[in-house]
Amino acid sequence: MMRFLRLTLILSGLFALHLFAGDPQSAHDQFFDSNGVRIHYVDQGSGPPVVLLRGFSGSLELSWVETGVLPNLATDYRGIALDYRGHGKSGKPHDPQSYGIQLNQDVVRLLDYLHRARAHIVGHSIGAGITAQLFTTNSDRFLTAMLHGSAG
Repeated sequence: MMRFLRLTLILSGLFALHLFAGDPQSAHDQFFDSNGVRIHYVDQGSGPPVVLLRGFSGSLELSWVETGVLPNLATDYRGIALDYRGHGKSGKPHDPQSYGIQLNQDVVRLLDYLHRARAHIVGHSIGAGITAQLFTTNSDRFLTAMLHGSAG
C-alpha cells in the first residue's frame, strides 16, 4: 500500500510539474508487432513497470518524454509508453476494425512482448478510458491502476 501511495504521489507531482520540465533525457524509439500493426514504444529505467497511456492527440514524446514525466519516472521505475495505433510513429491501419478493442490489446501484447505479467497502468484522458476498459477485460495484468483527467 505504501509503495502504491508513493507511486501516486510521484505521478501526481510529475503531472503538475511537467510544464516546468527542462531538457528531457532521450528515450530510444522501439517497435513491436501487435497483431500485424507496428507499434512504437519507449522503455526507460528499471524497477516495477509503469505503463503510461496518454491522451488522444499528439504522441508519446509530446505527452511523456518532452514533459519530463517519463525521464523522471524512470529514476525509480521502469517507465513504458506507447503510441496508439493510428498515432505518432505507430502504424496507421486503414481498416476501422483495426481500432477499438485493439487499442486495449496493444497494451497486453506490449506487456507480453516485454515479458511482464503485470504493471502499474496509468491512463490520462482517453488513456484513462483504455485503462478502465482494460481493467474489465484483463485485470490480472494490473499491479495498480490510476485514472487521470477522465470523465465518467
